[in-house]
Amino acid sequence: MESPDTKKEHVKLSYGRGVPLWNLSALCRLLQIEGTDLRVRDLANRGIEQGVFGDKYKFLHEGDRLHTRINHHIIALRCINLIDPAIEKKGVCRLRPRGLDLAHAVQRTIPDALVQGSTESWESLEMMENVQDEVLPELRATWREILVQSLYVRSHWLRYFMDREEFSLKDFVDAAKPIRILVSPAHDNENDTILQRRGKSIPQTADSGYRLSSHYWPQLNWTEEQRREVFQGLRLWTKQAYLTDDTVLGEVAGPFKHLSSERSKGQEEDNIYEFESYPVKCWLYPLRDLDQFVSMVNEVLAFFPGGRRATLPDLIISLCQRYNLAKRNVKEMLSQLYFLRNKDYFFERGSRFLVENAFAIRTTNKPESYYLKLDGSWRVGIVRQK
Repeated sequence: MESPDTKKEHVKLSYGRGVPLWNLSALCRLLQIEGTDLRVRDLANRGIEQGVFGDKYKFLHEGDRLHTRINHHIIALRCINLIDPAIEKKGVCRLRPRGLDLAHAVQRTIPDALVQGSTESWESLEMMENVQDEVLPELRATWREILVQSLYVRSHWLRYFMDREEFSLKDFVDAAKPIRILVSPAHDNENDTILQRRGKSIPQTADSGYRLSSHYWPQLNWTEEQRREVFQGLRLWTKQAYLTDDTVLGEVAGPFKHLSSERSKGQEEDNIYEFESYPVKCWLYPLRDLDQFVSMVNEVLAFFPGGRRATLPDLIISLCQRYNLAKRNVKEMLSQLYFLRNKDYFFERGSRFLVENAFAIRTTNKPESYYLKLDGSWRVGIVRQK
């Protein structure tokens, strides 16, 4: 029987650094295929051979140092309890029950030929034509359970959405509330100076300038180390699994939230913005739930002037806020709407200005997150035909 995640090493901040969940899924499947324990180096080499980490890593020989990014994968497997931490300390990887469940989910849904392909992220996996529609939704459902069960993920990230530290996925769906994140330049408190992030390394213990505001917990001021591991790591995991997502605040709804605070170089101290991270509580399968999505779209369009037309940013934001959907899930469904219900909906093309200027803006919440590129053209609005 698997022991509870109560050891300090699971709660202590680690260095998973947000490696793609798909990569971790593939590594668990490779361990399952082997059917036995593997040395860390041997698992790394199996991953390198099968292209799990991309194509830039070379085979590791005895005595070679483990590549930093590959080491992040091994640490991630341990900290979310997919492999046995006690055995891993001895240089050996052994699947725990959760890791085995994940490996079985991969086995059920994805051919081994894809596990052995060069897949760096879920986004590239979604582009493969021979991946069935049900594959990623089922894997994401498995990952949602794993992430909520992980003491590491709960302690450093998910608990801020809740009023307690112990909870199940059902508890999270029923009771989780959004949090707000304020982003400002990193700050050296000792010398009271702004730290420039461009091209320079910031000390791990420095104030990152990132603030987390929760309904239930005191404001959290992230250090640079916490920013890298939680904001750029755990947050991305829960986004990939459609467990949480980010959106602009209601009072400044729109994809260009940074425009009012963007400053020219040399004025980085003024570059402060705020956004909301919210719990995702509804998940749609692209084909199975298309009729349900059509009803959602029509219901939301009815609130816009004329009841038939909306820009895609307005529609996506409204659908996410009304039904607690993830943006990527909404975009998946809109793509199905474009190809399968094109007699009922017309998708307007974007202007040259939008494509050449707006999408060039470098922000955390990129403008293209609110648009769709279909049949080679950016689509910026939707019109209901009847």
